[in-house]
Amino acid sequence: MKLVNSPQMVRRYCSEGKIEAYQTLEGSGKWKIPIEQFKNHPNWNKFIQDKKNVQIYNMKTADIMLEMLARED
Repeated sequence: MKLVNSPQMVRRYCSEGKIEAYQTLEGSGKWKIPIEQFKNHPNWNKFIQDKKNVQIYNMKTADIMLEMLARED
């Protein structure tokens, strides 16, 4: 399956059955997508690493903001 790059495309693929998913509330537009179906994709490890890098960046940003707030007190 080709990777998609927008939330709208993911929702459409879910509703069309191209991605295994289910809605907890019918018609809500929110989908639960089991990740097991993607673990064998060739880009899986890169995807996971990219997500980890974003998390590290966000944590560093939060630490800097907390330090700035502490200095203001």
